[in-house]
Amino acid sequence: MNKLFITRLTERALEMFENEPYTRATKDYLLVYTDNDVASDTVAEVPTDAWARLTKAESMWLTKCQVDIINSELMKKAPEVVESINKRIDALEKALEAERVNAREGEADAEQLE
Repeated sequence: MNKLFITRLTERALEMFENEPYTRATKDYLLVYTDNDVASDTVAEVPTDAWARLTKAESMWLTKCQVDIINSELMKKAPEVVESINKRIDALEKALEAERVNAREGEADAEQLE
């Protein structure tokens, strides 16, 4: 699960988080949204109840990070979802064909009774 971290904007912080895809730098601090463990005495986790104090731009950035992560997860699962949908369609087609056969047999039985 991703967490939001904050640290002072320093060369060390920039190097530490250079490979993180979700970072936002201001003139004073660096925000990092990651699911990696961040073990450093210079980095603090921003608790979710403090997210309300983010600026509008920071909130928008954080929301974009979350949307990107959700989209990425959905794209990873897309083949599974498509396969599941196709299986359901196949099952429905078989059920419909069985109903058609039953309807035809019922019509044939009714004609024989006449």
